[in-house]
Amino acid sequence: MGFGEPIDRQRSLMFMSPSVRVDGGFLRRPAHSTAAKGKNGTCQSTPLVASSTSPRNTSRAFIFDLLIGFALITGLLIPISTNLGDTRPASALAPTAAAPPSGEEDDGSSVDPATNAAPSDFTLRIVTALKLALADQASPPTAERLPLDPTRPQPLTNPVAILYGDSLSWESRPHFIAALSGRPGLAVYERTFGGTAICDWRDQMNSDLAALRPGVVVVQFSGNAFGSCMHNNNGPARGDALIAKYAADANAVVSTFQGTGTQVVFASSPIDRDGSPRIGRINNVYRSLAADRPQVDYVDAAASVLNNGRFATMLPCLPAEPCGASGHNMVRSPDGLHFCPMLYEVELGVTTPCPVRSSGAFRFGNALAQPVLDRL
Repeated sequence: MGFGEPIDRQRSLMFMSPSVRVDGGFLRRPAHSTAAKGKNGTCQSTPLVASSTSPRNTSRAFIFDLLIGFALITGLLIPISTNLGDTRPASALAPTAAAPPSGEEDDGSSVDPATNAAPSDFTLRIVTALKLALADQASPPTAERLPLDPTRPQPLTNPVAILYGDSLSWESRPHFIAALSGRPGLAVYERTFGGTAICDWRDQMNSDLAALRPGVVVVQFSGNAFGSCMHNNNGPARGDALIAKYAADANAVVSTFQGTGTQVVFASSPIDRDGSPRIGRINNVYRSLAADRPQVDYVDAAASVLNNGRFATMLPCLPAEPCGASGHNMVRSPDGLHFCPMLYEVELGVTTPCPVRSSGAFRFGNALAQPVLDRL
């Protein structure tokens, strides 16, 4: 924000820490770093760097897809279906297609091969990820709610809202759900997973359209390219090819829901500390779609964790949240990408659950929910 992330917990974003470099769809650790946990069980800093070789791009992406597909079939990986108005069991509403995390675009930073250790064991990462997923099932994240505006009485034509997103949405999903709770008859679902791209959820969107007929879908993805659907003949899409793929997939989302009564809302992702142009370019794709297509809207959710458009680690406390003596809360992770105020390990766009309250996730989740509230 590991390999396959803790199922319903923090799906990491395409974002990775500045010490993480992705090349060829897999990562490896530098020789000088160690992966360890302290005696108190907390994770120590474990910087990652990418391998500079890529002969196994296709096979790794294929194995990754199979892993997530297996997890879905066995019930390990079922994106949360939080239905606030429907009494059907979540299992009846589970996705019918796997959402394979994919690889992320290289941010252009170079890596000195002399400092890199041999790639870590791929199977070990799979086993570790599944263990995290199983361990995480018993402890759903807590959520807070901002005060809701009671002056919007008009319901959606079909009161069903679905959030699709990567790790930033995964971190923020409990707050998205909490912001919409208490609305009679409103069914809320989330389809989020760290490291995923739009194309990883295309089949699921088709299934959701047929089964749920959503009144509104909120779509937030910031540029991952880990899964096979984001690979071309040269491996994970990068640069202009990545932006073009996201533009094509965003247009496909609009086409999927066009004429069905479903309003499509694309949400921006916040820039990272390093100012990667990828994120801004993808946000512009969404903004342009909203300007050109009458049934498409755009919400600048990123603004909720930025300082007038600039990266910010700390922001003044909101009236609805706890606040320390400084009057400020930490809204971005030490990795400069995610929201959790504590440093935690990231692999292939997947993080472990944040062990403390996350003001950034709280703000971003409420920002994602706002366009739904505006339509109620």
